[in-house]
Amino acid sequence: MSHSRVSERKPSRAGVVQLDLGVLPGLALTGIGVGLAGPATGAAIASAAPPGRAGMAAGIPTTTRQFGQTLGVAVLGIAYQAGGLPPVYLVAAACGAVTGLLALLPLSRKQTRVPA
Repeated sequence: MSHSRVSERKPSRAGVVQLDLGVLPGLALTGIGVGLAGPATGAAIASAAPPGRAGMAAGIPTTTRQFGQTLGVAVLGIAYQAGGLPPVYLVAAACGAVTGLLALLPLSRKQTRVPA
């Protein structure tokens, strides 16, 4: 039994509030980014698809996202086993950098669709 004048609940609550305040801005930015990128990516892929293939092309973002999530868990697990968290952060940062650079590439506009 603890004989402290401060109950365990007060520092626990303070810690959770501080954690929430620290994590919330990053989660908000992530949500905004996903909300902006998701529909735009889907629209870009669908508009680049050949006529009659827009539905099939619309599955590409979901397929690649699921593949990336599966591969990411495996790769980060290997990195963690190799050296703990520092290699995990390096691999994640490298993946983020490559993704950011790929996002800067211009989209090709080979086809232009004429609305029906």
